[in-house]
Amino acid sequence: MIELRRISAPFEQDGACLQCHFTFAGQGDPRHVHWGHLRALNEGQIDPGGAYRLGPHQDVDILTLVLDGTMRASVAERPDVILKTGDFHLARTGVGVASLRWAGRARFVQLWLLSEEEGGRPESVFHHCQRHHESGRLVILASGFTEDAPEDKDEGIEDEPLPLACNARIMQAWLAAGQSTAYETAPDRLLYVAILSGALQINDVLVKQGVAIQGGLGIKILARDDANFLLVDTSPR
Repeated sequence: MIELRRISAPFEQDGACLQCHFTFAGQGDPRHVHWGHLRALNEGQIDPGGAYRLGPHQDVDILTLVLDGTMRASVAERPDVILKTGDFHLARTGVGVASLRWAGRARFVQLWLLSEEEGGRPESVFHHCQRHHESGRLVILASGFTEDAPEDKDEGIEDEPLPLACNARIMQAWLAAGQSTAYETAPDRLLYVAILSGALQINDVLVKQGVAIQGGLGIKILARDDANFLLVDTSPR
């Protein structure tokens, strides 16, 4: 099954202007609360001098990808991290963090994934952009799949996917118009594609915003325009 999804109208929330793929802060389609472990997928904008603030959270992984600009990510008592265009940051809330904050002028996308198990030590980890603008293939940004972890933890630090606390994988790809790629998964998996720019044709369906996919489909992705998109592979909950 392939179900087209529409992103919400822009709304102000906690210091940021957001648009959401799932219901969030009372906005978006109430029928779409989560997709497997994917609880939220929001595109956002922080104005100069502004900040996006969240209160206490636990048992959720929050991945932030900077699309344009610079922001400072702050997770409770952990050191602040400066993120620039293309950088991505993972806040693992685990047993709980008192606050989260992203400040600066930036356009970003943020994904919330529900943890597989309760508890765990909170973490704040990030990667600077290196190879993630390579065109034509899917790059794994974060993963809870054991097979995605590098064999040697001391090598390839910038290429190592950030560690998720659930059985999910977050990928990004840039395709030039006319380029294509494909992705295969297990029959019981759920996929979600969020288009950040451009348009895609997925298994003969034209997609301009988002699409939820289930039923063990292998998908073929063709860029109708130059496209930047995210693909999430998650187990059901």
